[in-house]
Amino acid sequence: MPNPDIQTSELVSYALATIPGGAGGQDAVRIYKTVSSSSSLRAKLLGAFGRQKNLDASKTIMNHSLRPSVRDYRDFIVQVGKAGEWEVLVDSLEGIETAITTATTTTPLNTVDIETILSSAIQCFERTNQPTPALNFYTKFLTLTSSYPSSSTFVSLLRLLANNDLGQEVVRLIEGNCKFNPEFHNNNGDNNDETPTHSVLVFVGGITALHRNGLYESADILFALALANNHFSWSTIEEENTGRIILDLHTMNIAVANAAVRATLYDIQKKAARNSNLLPAPEVSERSELAFWKTRINCNFID
Repeated sequence: MPNPDIQTSELVSYALATIPGGAGGQDAVRIYKTVSSSSSLRAKLLGAFGRQKNLDASKTIMNHSLRPSVRDYRDFIVQVGKAGEWEVLVDSLEGIETAITTATTTTPLNTVDIETILSSAIQCFERTNQPTPALNFYTKFLTLTSSYPSSSTFVSLLRLLANNDLGQEVVRLIEGNCKFNPEFHNNNGDNNDETPTHSVLVFVGGITALHRNGLYESADILFALALANNHFSWSTIEEENTGRIILDLHTMNIAVANAAVRATLYDIQKKAARNSNLLPAPEVSERSELAFWKTRINCNFID
């Protein structure tokens, strides 16, 4: 039978936590620490402190909790992310790992909780410009959950990396998603649905981030990768009478259109070089040439 004194204390603790301005936060935490440390009260207090923006009280609650749940960390990480305290996110990763490991042995993980934790963390890392912690957090999280982030969360990470001249990391992450993320195989570039697929949103976001930071070679590699896996469509028409090359750029944003133009020019130069010993082959890096060459023969993935 529930102890009425403990129930009363929990009600008082929660009531104190909801006082506007956080005036009752310390007393609410004191009751939690000394009278009742139940998981239900912890969840209520974290929610209340989150609404009150009382991060210090939430930190104390988490530090004095034996086994915070994944949902507890969800509420906590959202609050930490909004406050921009990226160091706390890094310090919380070990506890999140324990919570996820414990949860997976009993019940399936709530995908909404997982996505909320990851998106809040990545957005915080982007706002505070912390590419290395963000990449480590993403990699660890992917290992723990085998859950890929939403397109908006993933593009946030890609923007952060591109903003710090880490174009090769952007390409590496998207290549990995092409190979292993089921979302990249649900639809392709021939889909007539006007709603962009997950893969299209990621490729467009990645190319745009790279373009804005002047990382054109990496942007071209992503464009080639998207073509090779049928996430983009790209065609040129040569007019029979004039010899003009027509490229359809409809539905493309500026960054993708620039990559398409460069790909077209590359294609034209390459054909001209093959047909004439007087024209040198276009000067491109080995990786760019590999990307476009494999695109032209419909290879599935770029090595």
